[in-house]
Amino acid sequence: MANPAVPHYLGQNFNDTPPGHRFTLYGAFWEPDQGWQRVKNIPPADLRQSFGPLTPQNKQLRDALRSRQAHVAAVLGEAVWTITAQSIAPFVTGTGIEHSLENGMAFLNPYGLPYLPGSGVKGVLRRAAEELAGGDWGDKQDWNEPAIDVLFGKETESGDTETAHSRGALIFWDVFPKCDRLAVDIMNPHHSDYYQGNTPPTDCGQPIPIFFLTVPENSGFTFHVQCDRSRLPEDWPADRWRALLEAAFAHAFDWLGFGAKTAVGYGAMCQPKPETPPRQPSKLDNAQKAVPAVGEIKDSAPTIPETGPQRWENVTLSWNKGKRELQATTAQGRAFAGGKEGVDLREKLGPECRSKLDKGKAVTVALTVEWIGGNNWRITDII
Repeated sequence: MANPAVPHYLGQNFNDTPPGHRFTLYGAFWEPDQGWQRVKNIPPADLRQSFGPLTPQNKQLRDALRSRQAHVAAVLGEAVWTITAQSIAPFVTGTGIEHSLENGMAFLNPYGLPYLPGSGVKGVLRRAAEELAGGDWGDKQDWNEPAIDVLFGKETESGDTETAHSRGALIFWDVFPKCDRLAVDIMNPHHSDYYQGNTPPTDCGQPIPIFFLTVPENSGFTFHVQCDRSRLPEDWPADRWRALLEAAFAHAFDWLGFGAKTAVGYGAMCQPKPETPPRQPSKLDNAQKAVPAVGEIKDSAPTIPETGPQRWENVTLSWNKGKRELQATTAQGRAFAGGKEGVDLREKLGPECRSKLDKGKAVTVALTVEWIGGNNWRITDII
């Protein structure tokens, strides 16, 4: 039996190369002592050590790519709209790419860095726009079918000779996550023999864990969207396409996610909250310390809310399926309850309210909340 044709350099140390090169080109996924059979699985510690780290040179290359995009966006000016986001769950894309570990990952060559293709961003945003235009999520945010066709393009069905294809006005750039290393995650199928058609499903099946690479949570993502304004209708306001994009991104962040495995929570993102710079003491503050002023001088620093439980009346409550989180936003700030606590509180609502939440609609309730810092509150009870 002939042995596989394997390059002689496999198994050498390539730790200085980008992770994509190590994972797709130089990875030791074959066992020379076993007739060059494919490695059935790699321990997560070895996978993390061999393919996870980004060297200082890799980080410099990544930052250079991101800086180049920012420079081009600045040169194009009003034709490019930019939004930053932070992942709140692991991100992965390209799992369908053939690989020895059965789960591939998308790396941009020749750089060997993980990325989210612009085509993937376009697909998620179009889905978000279609859901908003459908009206099942409440406010349509000015989205409708003609706006979708203008911004994303229109592809006619097979056999349709009356309607012509049209190109959309938007161009979505590739996205390079800002992370210092890749993480390792796991899938644990319990009925692999059944899925392969060998045996019926039973409780005695032996699960075989499958490890794969991900971009870890709390990684930064910068989305650039370019608009060919010559393709916009003449009667559109100049900034309408920006407002529509902002609404679509907000919906995608809350309900859809980016990349693969979004149905189980991967790829969830949110916009980072702007940090309030610390208040610098003024000359008036120093004078007050020296000489007490007559009367009261109000401080412009933010007031810290009472730390005890508070009751909010007539609050609009929504349910984020991807995050499994109850969410409410009021003038006092943002309140939420996630995980098991959020699920348990949701069960306190009646069937009609839960049905509305599952459809993406909001319900009006009274809440008990606790302040946890900044503008954030934790939902402790639904009244």
